Amino acid sequence: MMVKREILNLKVFDFSLKMAAIRYGVIVLLSLVNAHLKLDMTNWAEYQFPMRSFSNVLIFGVIICTASWVVTRIFKERIFHDHVLNRRSSLSFLGINALVAFITYTALYLFKFGTPIDPVTFSAYLFITIAVIIIENLIYLLYCSTKGLKELKSYVSKNKETTLLIPCGNHSQVINTSDISYIEKSEGLINFFLKDGSRLISQYVTLDEVGELLSTNQFYRANRSVILNRNSIKTVKKGVNRKLKLLIENERTEINVSRYKRKEIIDWIEQPQYHSGLR
Repeated sequence: MMVKREILNLKVFDFSLKMAAIRYGVIVLLSLVNAHLKLDMTNWAEYQFPMRSFSNVLIFGVIICTASWVVTRIFKERIFHDHVLNRRSSLSFLGINALVAFITYTALYLFKFGTPIDPVTFSAYLFITIAVIIIENLIYLLYCSTKGLKELKSYVSKNKETTLLIPCGNHSQVINTSDISYIEKSEGLINFFLKDGSRLISQYVTLDEVGELLSTNQFYRANRSVILNRNSIKTVKKGVNRKLKLLIENERTEINVSRYKRKEIIDWIEQPQYHSGLR
């Protein structure tokens, strides 16, 4: 089953207590660090908690972080068309959040300190603000991508034993995986041999990408060029040098299995719940 691999789970951008604790926890930590940067930490006897410096950065951080979150909720569906995460959508997303951080920070700075603006202080904290917002949202994008791929694998796993959408030329053929007798790579082509005697020439390049879409209970990578359907194996014969010969369906097709896979494939045939992986 062909499914887009660049999937973004947009639900992770929705509000949750866990996410709020992480995002605002980072803001609190940064506020604490910033408030103590200019203090003389060698004289603990005269230490006083820098409440003013801490509260200023904390208030700025919370407001800017919240503004970024609100914009994320508003624009996420427009930026990530079809829930696809790619370079263009990621850069657009980060750019919008950086713009929001710039506007929000500038408004807060003017409200708090007024004019004239100290260019050095303004620029330094603006750079820190934008950097924090970009890094924070970049982490979320990476998290989304990872979670999306996990959900994709789970989706494919649940649908492995039902149907397969095989790209063939200018069209795609839908077949039941139970109808597949075996899959063979020959002369650079991936061929699907069906139980009714027909053959589909696919646009797949390697057996590895096909194997990712098939159940390890039902299919087995017998050798470098063949993937077998368990139900298609009719006869198992001993070959020379401890090799095996598997006869498929009408026993006209013979598949050779090396002695190194002898025990593994016998276990796979005999045990319905055996998970060997398509190697």
